[in-house]
Amino acid sequence: MNAAQLENLCRKIAPGDIAGHSVYVGLASEMPEPLRPSPATWGYHGPSLDLAFRTWLSDSGRWLGRGVALAINDIDIRGSVADWAADDPDLGEGLYRTRILATVLHEIAHALSTKLDFRPLPQSVAGEIELSTLATTTKWVADSDESPWVPTGPAWLGHDLAYIRTLLHVIHRAYSLGIERLPDNLIFVSQNYSLSPLASYRRSLESEIESFASEFTFADLRTCRPTEAFVDLWKKDLHAWVENQPDELAVSEMVAALRPYINIAG
Repeated sequence: MNAAQLENLCRKIAPGDIAGHSVYVGLASEMPEPLRPSPATWGYHGPSLDLAFRTWLSDSGRWLGRGVALAINDIDIRGSVADWAADDPDLGEGLYRTRILATVLHEIAHALSTKLDFRPLPQSVAGEIELSTLATTTKWVADSDESPWVPTGPAWLGHDLAYIRTLLHVIHRAYSLGIERLPDNLIFVSQNYSLSPLASYRRSLESEIESFASEFTFADLRTCRPTEAFVDLWKKDLHAWVENQPDELAVSEMVAALRPYINIAG
């Protein structure tokens, strides 16, 4: 799938949230080298990533204003399927498509798990903010010893309950749109985050997933409490995680992760 097709899929998954704004899928093979994802990751997202991409998108004739931006490492994804496919090009294309789609669903869920900000920048500070955002992005995506892809906090940091909930709804909507079923472990490598398999979280949230109509937005979702079974599984995972942590801060991190759900988890 090309960038335009992936962008269209994201818009269809969250039409009410994205509305008339743009979606920018940056493929590593098309973007400037400083913006390319590190080989350590297949994709990345940031709430102001569109600003970091703006100069490149403008030079490419793609900039249409503020929007959601994702980076997808198609170069290394292509390389990862080479050994599996061997001399079977059809198998290779199928594996490549599967991994690209899985990565896009993972990254767009990051975007939709928090409030989207499409506010135009005041002209007086626009240039400064864009340069700052670009500098931060290129620093953190660089392939170096300072790569941010090595976790410095809890394994689940950045992939908490709010994210998992959004991801499950994103996947459900993608399947409803006709996207083929994808291996859960490609979309969400649960063991990397010290969490239960995605299928377990899906079962605990099944009633909500089935009742979340397409006319609702992900902003609507954030105003509702998830199912008690879903929160209980999160609580169980956090307790299992904290038992294996020598760090005294682990309990505080667990409590902070549970705090938004304490009324139904406690």
